[in-house]
Amino acid sequence: MINNIKDLKRKNTFDTNIHSIFYLSKYTIPHLKSGSTIINCTLINHYINRTNLLDYTLLKKAIVAFTQRLSNQ
Repeated sequence: MINNIKDLKRKNTFDTNIHSIFYLSKYTIPHLKSGSTIINCTLINHYINRTNLLDYTLLKKAIVAFTQRLSNQ
């Protein structure tokens, strides 16, 4: 449940899963050649409805959305 997610745990999970991909992409893209590929990996867990993985599922879906939008740039 959302009330069971501690702020520090949520922040650490977000920092690890989102900020790392964001900054790695931000600082890598200027050095890539035209037509290069970036691959971000995630697990199938974000497709499975598990209430005990609410914060984790949110972040994995964010990675998928970020990667899809990034591919349009």
